[in-house]
Amino acid sequence: MTQGEIEGRREGFLDKLFDGEVPMLTDAPVGRSEYARRLLTGGFPESLTRTGAARARFFQATSARSSTAICAMPRAYMTRGRSGRCCDSSPLGRLRSPATRTLGRDAGIDGKTAKTHLDVLERLFLVRIRRPWHANLGKRQVKVAESVRRRHRAASGADRHRRTAVRNDDGLAGALFATFVATELERQASWSVTPLTFWHYREQEREVDIIAERPSGELVGIEVKASATVRERDFQGLKHMRDQLGSRLRAGIVIYTGQRTLAFGARFFAVPLEGPWR
Repeated sequence: MTQGEIEGRREGFLDKLFDGEVPMLTDAPVGRSEYARRLLTGGFPESLTRTGAARARFFQATSARSSTAICAMPRAYMTRGRSGRCCDSSPLGRLRSPATRTLGRDAGIDGKTAKTHLDVLERLFLVRIRRPWHANLGKRQVKVAESVRRRHRAASGADRHRRTAVRNDDGLAGALFATFVATELERQASWSVTPLTFWHYREQEREVDIIAERPSGELVGIEVKASATVRERDFQGLKHMRDQLGSRLRAGIVIYTGQRTLAFGARFFAVPLEGPWR
C-alpha cells in the first residue's frame, strides 16, 4: 500500500504537479529520523499489522521464499545489491565514473551472469529498473540504468540498529529515501489520470532521480534528499532540464526532510517528504 492508502487518503501528487499545483506544507516533521520507522516498515499489510518479532519473522520468511525462488543465484549477489543507485550490468563495464561501477564487479561475478540475475529479479518484481532518459540534453550523458527495489522494505530492516543507520549513515539514508519516494510515486501513477513513464537522468554532475513523463512529452522532475535543508545547487540537474526543455518541464521538485514548502524560482520548489501523500 502507498502511504496515502495507509492513512486513508487518495493521493494525486503527480497529477497536481503537472497542473501546476504544489502542496504548500508548513508543519511537516523535520529530519530523517522522523521518517525512519515509516521507511523501514514499508507498505505490506502484514508488516503494518504486526510488530516487533512478528514483523521481523514475516520479512525473514519473505526473504527466504525469495531466495528459494532464485535458488541458482548466489546469495552474495543479493546481499551486495544496490538500491536507488546507478548501475551497469554490461560485461565490459564501459563506465564514465566510479559511481557507476558494474554490478558484476560489485558482486564478484561476470557481467553476463549479473545481467541474467538482474533479469530474474525484475521478473519476480523484486527490483524495478528505471531506464535512462534519452533526451539529447548533452553529449556526455551517462546512459546507464538505475536499479530501484520495487519491494522497498526488502532493502531495509526492522531493528533498532537499522533505524540508527538511517539516521546516521548518509549513503544508506540517501539510497533508501530515493527508493522510498520512487516506489511511492510509481504506485500512485497506477491510478493517474494520464499514463506516466518513469525515467532517470544523469549528465556529468547533473542528475535527476525521478522523471515522470506524459505521452504529450510534458515532464515533472524530482530530486530526493535525505537532508532537512535544501540549497540552490540541489536544483542543478532540474535547472539544466528547464534550460533545455522550456515549458515541457512542468515542475522541478526537490523532496527533502524539512518542515515547509519553499519556492526556488519559477516552477521550482522544495517539498517536505510528506508532500506526496498529504
